Amino acid sequence: HDRVAISRPSGLITRRLRACDLDDAADIDRACFPDGWRHDGASLEEIATATPQSRRRLVATSAGRRSRTHGHTPIGFAITGRAGPNGYLQRLAVHPGARRRGAARLLVDDALDWLVRRGASRVMVNTGVENLAALDLYRRAGFERLRAELSVVELARPT
Repeated sequence: HDRVAISRPSGLITRRLRACDLDDAADIDRACFPDGWRHDGASLEEIATATPQSRRRLVATSAGRRSRTHGHTPIGFAITGRAGPNGYLQRLAVHPGARRRGAARLLVDDALDWLVRRGASRVMVNTGVENLAALDLYRRAGFERLRAELSVVELARPT
């Protein structure tokens, strides 16, 4: 596999998502997802440790509110994992007020490049069937929709 060409939109930076950034990432996650699908810092950490290898990235801009520990404003993040030949874009979120600036594509391209460099031969991501913006993003990045539908099941009262 070839490395992925990464286009860096003006005014955006990417860097490692550190433990001290988890509260910022959780704030972004809460702004992006409905109840029942939101994650806090602890569950984002669990997502990142669900695979043997993972990459955590933050995308930020230098304008506006500053992060708790760094001089940039966090606007999105991605958690990517690899297990054997399979890669997973496990979580991606860009704050609704910062969309359409190239941040999501930057995070996707960064994730794909990391996975290619680590030998992943297949990459999977899931999103809601009604999330047309995400589906379009993934299609433009080269993903193809699988014929199988995702089944979500819930155990209401664990025993």
